[in-house]
Amino acid sequence: MSVHEVRFLPTAWLPAVPADHAAAHRSLTNELIRIHGDLDRFYSTKQALTTGDASVYTGASGVAYMYWRVASLEAPYFAEQREALMTKAEAYSKVALRLAKPHTKPTSVSTLLTGAAGVWAVAAAIAFSRNETTKAAAYCKEALAFAPTCVREGVPSELLYGRAGFLSCLLFMAAHAGLQLKDVGEIVAGSVQLILQDGRALAETDAAADNAAGRPCAGFPLMWQWHDKRYLGAAHGLCGILTVLLHLRSLVVALGCDHQLQGTIDAILHVRLPSGNLPSSLGSTHDRLVHWCHGAPGFMPMVCAAASAYTDRCHEYLEAAAAAAVVINEHGLLKKGFGICHGVAGNGLALLCLSQNPAHLDMRTNALRFGMHTHTHIHTNTRTHTNTHSLTHTRTHAHVRAHTHMQIITNTHANNHKHTHTPAHTHTYTHMHSHTHTTLTHKRAHTQMHAHGHAHIHTYTHAHTHKHKLSLSYSISHPHPHTHTYTCRLTHSYTA
Repeated sequence: MSVHEVRFLPTAWLPAVPADHAAAHRSLTNELIRIHGDLDRFYSTKQALTTGDASVYTGASGVAYMYWRVASLEAPYFAEQREALMTKAEAYSKVALRLAKPHTKPTSVSTLLTGAAGVWAVAAAIAFSRNETTKAAAYCKEALAFAPTCVREGVPSELLYGRAGFLSCLLFMAAHAGLQLKDVGEIVAGSVQLILQDGRALAETDAAADNAAGRPCAGFPLMWQWHDKRYLGAAHGLCGILTVLLHLRSLVVALGCDHQLQGTIDAILHVRLPSGNLPSSLGSTHDRLVHWCHGAPGFMPMVCAAASAYTDRCHEYLEAAAAAAVVINEHGLLKKGFGICHGVAGNGLALLCLSQNPAHLDMRTNALRFGMHTHTHIHTNTRTHTNTHSLTHTRTHAHVRAHTHMQIITNTHANNHKHTHTPAHTHTYTHMHSHTHTTLTHKRAHTQMHAHGHAHIHTYTHAHTHKHKLSLSYSISHPHPHTHTYTCRLTHSYTA
């Protein structure tokens, strides 16, 4: 796994197993308290409203879910702060509902993580925790309004944007918001039947194509695709879909497809990489992704659910889970950051999943080490990601924030264009150009719009024949409340 040296931090970065678990617990508790303060300063409900993102995956509802989940913890501090945490959960949920309401007309399938159905589901769980059962039922009804879109032809089956994602929304509401699955049995059964139907159809198509080409058959009784790729992971692939089907196994059995369900799980075990990791898609041999979305962490919940469902094969499935845990422990400190989808937190959660089995309680300690690593390094890692304050994505440098306030910029160019504006933040850019023989003229206009509304237009004229090199270096200084300096050098070569 040499590529892992680039994508992953070494295991030496994992903190030692704490001798005093109470001290480690206090440290993590303090980190959660600090996150609470950061959200107040950098992602208030007012700022969340301006982003326009309501989702659980990357938006305000994900923050609401976080507060609601923390409020349910039994630790003494959180018990004392339960009311304040629930109030925060309600506030962010209200923002999410306000953002989601214009989009609640059921036109496309809506899932727990990415759609309006998930926003209503989280709101229902918060209301149910408040014993506001009437409100919770009303929110569940709003989520259920998306059910007709789930049974349309052509809808994907995957977890993030497809039928399995809507079913996961129903399972969430059944677990946390008082929804009775028997009351929506027709919706659930119809969705499961269509997922299985699509899975059988593609598996048969693939088997016929393999036979026609003289290739060995992959041996998958069920197969699904996303954008024409046979993904295996949790977000878009088989592991996510199979995990949901395992939670609804009684329906799968009733439909006579249990052997196909287990056969597909076994087929996934057979295509694992020698390391124990899972390739991102069928046919791939690249052993490089250890994410919930692609790789061993997303495989973990599925194989653990299989161990619970098929008790006669429990030992075999737990062995596969243990092999996945080795991969996560060795290569789970992702440089990408600390989110759940493709970050350190998601990999720690995978270890917690395995720790639910009494034979693997030691995984709780390993998961704790991942949590402590996150606590220690979240402010020093420099990779930047989708959404600073989302549930599944993180910008891993705590002081890299969306600059929604006035930014005043100083620009210094090699061609002597310089503009200085009222100081609040200072950015310095330096451009250097070098050219060879003059036989071709290239003219470029660059427009820069600053936060105060003024625009500056810079025109560059370059003459060159063969090589055009652009060297860019810049530094950014933020004196209040912290000072950080970033230095970047980019070299671009162009051949005419």
